[in-house]
Amino acid sequence: MKGINAISTAIYINAPNWLCISDNDANDKNNKNESYIVLNRGTTKNEVDLFIFGLFCRNEIPFNDNSKESLEHLIERFNTDNIILSGGLMFYDGKTKILPSCCAGLEQWAEAVDDILNRKSPWLGHDPYPTIEYEDNSAIVWSDDYAGWSGDHLGIFDPPKPKSELQSIEFTNDELACSLAQLKIDIKEFITVPFCNRLKEIDSSISDFLTSAALKWLAIT
Repeated sequence: MKGINAISTAIYINAPNWLCISDNDANDKNNKNESYIVLNRGTTKNEVDLFIFGLFCRNEIPFNDNSKESLEHLIERFNTDNIILSGGLMFYDGKTKILPSCCAGLEQWAEAVDDILNRKSPWLGHDPYPTIEYEDNSAIVWSDDYAGWSGDHLGIFDPPKPKSELQSIEFTNDELACSLAQLKIDIKEFITVPFCNRLKEIDSSISDFLTSAALKWLAIT
């Protein structure tokens, strides 16, 4: 089965005790995703906590072992500043996965979708530099820069990578359209179901506000 997921980077170290995260989680063989969190209705409680912790760490928001005080800092940042989070779009087909790379952000997901709908190769990070090639009836996602475009984008010389050395996933136009539509549903359901429910467990007084703020941040209507 192929598709597109929104993901965020998982950070395990030195989390406050009101989040269900431990350093051992990163080494747990039963842990579904060691380096990233897939965002959808089925995201687990522990994964939601990793997502929340990523918001604190990536945006240098103060946190401590007082959940209410920490979440108030997060609310303040949502009110006054742009929120960023490492991650973005992951393309998959069975065991083959092409993940966003360095400097890609979850907050850029809607821009990436717009580029794909306009048959452009979106920004998916660098080193490697995932790239999309469009044909008449399909789109091929390459795990790195098969065309030498990264030099133009990054202002450095980076020769094309031989396609024979890269992973790729081909979507028909219909498969791509269905995957992009499902992607938006998945992100909205992640925020309104597991993310919102976990916030209610932590502090119900702020759950509705943070849920609305997260939907606005990710341009979900």
